[in-house]
Amino acid sequence: MRGGPARTSAADALRASGYRVRTVREPYEGTARFVEKPSDLVIVSLQGFRKRDTAFLSAVKKRRERTRILLLVPEGRRQSALDALQA
Repeated sequence: MRGGPARTSAADALRASGYRVRTVREPYEGTARFVEKPSDLVIVSLQGFRKRDTAFLSAVKKRRERTRILLLVPEGRRQSALDALQA
């Protein structure tokens, strides 16, 4: 998810619910952080998501199968969502 008010609000809401939250700017940074310390939940916005970014989702599932991935799908990005789900 791009930086800005929406990401800040989502992170604040998760922290208020008791989650420890780490944010990243792009999937490559997310992969590096996930390898260092796998998470129970990964939230991915498909806004600005490129087809090659599905490698991040594959890496998450390979590294820690029980990790849950929540996809945020903006209107008009159905194909991106399908690509991400297939990964």
